[in-house]
Amino acid sequence: MNVKYNFGIVFVILLLLAVFNISQSAEAGSLDGKTYKGEMGEKGKTNGNEETIEFKDGRFHSASCDEYGFTAAPYTSETKGDLTKFSSVTISQKEGKMNWTGIVKGDMLEATATWNKEGQPDQQFWVKGQLEK
Repeated sequence: MNVKYNFGIVFVILLLLAVFNISQSAEAGSLDGKTYKGEMGEKGKTNGNEETIEFKDGRFHSASCDEYGFTAAPYTSETKGDLTKFSSVTISQKEGKMNWTGIVKGDMLEATATWNKEGQPDQQFWVKGQLEK
């Protein structure tokens, strides 16, 4: 009986350590406190408009989408080496949602966004920005 009991305790401890390590690695990829300034444009076009991407308090924010009612939304990130991948879905009450995916390498951010709005074809956008220091 003691062997089964001890095995159960060891199993629970190992499980807790695994969960702790997973949450620590996800936290290590956090972009919180970083702001990137650059451009956002339609896919296929070389020029865009000014854009500011901000990561704060676990939320992603695109300043150029404010005028359409898109608000900051939670983001996820994963870091491997010097590359951090992130994703977020921002929502506007009137304009639908935007699915964001991107990478940060060094001081540079590159991302794509797909704008989904009922009754219109999806629109694709690109973003390039540099870390504001």
